[in-house]
Amino acid sequence: MKVASVYFNFANKGGAQKMALDLAQFLCDDSDALPVMLTSTPLDRIDPDLRNKANFMTLTLRNLRRLSLEGYVVLSHDRRSTTRIMLWHKLQLLKIKVVHVAHSVFNNLRFATLLPRHVVAISTAVRDNLIGYFGLAPERITLIYNGLADLGRCGINNRKDIHLVLAGRICSVKRQVEIARALAGRIPEGVSLCFAGTGEQADLLTEVVAAESRMSYAGHLDMSRHIADFDYVLLFSEKEGLPLTLIEACMAGKPMITNDIRGALDINIAGETGFVCRDFDELARLLDSLPKPSSESYKCLSDNARHRYEECFSVDRMTAQYRALLEKVVCDK
Repeated sequence: MKVASVYFNFANKGGAQKMALDLAQFLCDDSDALPVMLTSTPLDRIDPDLRNKANFMTLTLRNLRRLSLEGYVVLSHDRRSTTRIMLWHKLQLLKIKVVHVAHSVFNNLRFATLLPRHVVAISTAVRDNLIGYFGLAPERITLIYNGLADLGRCGINNRKDIHLVLAGRICSVKRQVEIARALAGRIPEGVSLCFAGTGEQADLLTEVVAAESRMSYAGHLDMSRHIADFDYVLLFSEKEGLPLTLIEACMAGKPMITNDIRGALDINIAGETGFVCRDFDELARLLDSLPKPSSESYKCLSDNARHRYEECFSVDRMTAQYRALLEKVVCDK
């Protein structure tokens, strides 16, 4: 089975780009070959670190027609590209089998979005959005959680202080600036919070944390290397599809602290893999009573987080589910 993947933006690298490229490689029949990836990003503007990850092609009708003749199935990771492909279908300019992978929750452009018969939802929040907002029949949707390659569990830090990290794009949706302002002067002694990432609100975040001795901004951190330095992973976003930073936390055996949005709750189970807070005041109160890494309660949270990764977010599980769906699509008339 030949699979060509689609994602519109490779001018920068982030969780969406990583997921699209990793999955394309996992589904590639020849492990030594580069997967085929179509994009709307001009080829000379693809992020240098990503250029050698795939055989990049421009998303054009001509290229899709050629891939169709070669027996490819398309796995499209953004609704803009999927709508474009489905429009070519409706105009009878193209005949190729397409699966759309929905990564996010949307509340706009419903009537300007065209989706194929088979759609993957990467979380229950995304699935409910496809049904409730876009009006898709439930039988058209397959729930497949994202999976990450296992980099191993981290050891538990042997110290009295507690170190939290919030890793992600510094933007209004992730709410780092709001969190820093809400927690200003409220983080107890022995607890520190590090913000990691880059983005449009990085300068503002830098200003907000500058006066706070128990908060810091580290810029970009490779969490595969640095997650071991922290004890808890915090995420308090406005919305999420299925946050990779929490899957990384589970994989490393790091307990999580999140708000109660659906995308986070697919990963973090309150009292089992970490803590769930409804608002910033509840978050501030929690910081006064977090289990220390040396405690038995922390070890239990860590064990449960790692088990959650092994049970739900492994690469083998994800790849097997995608292969089963794609084989079904190939057999559809």
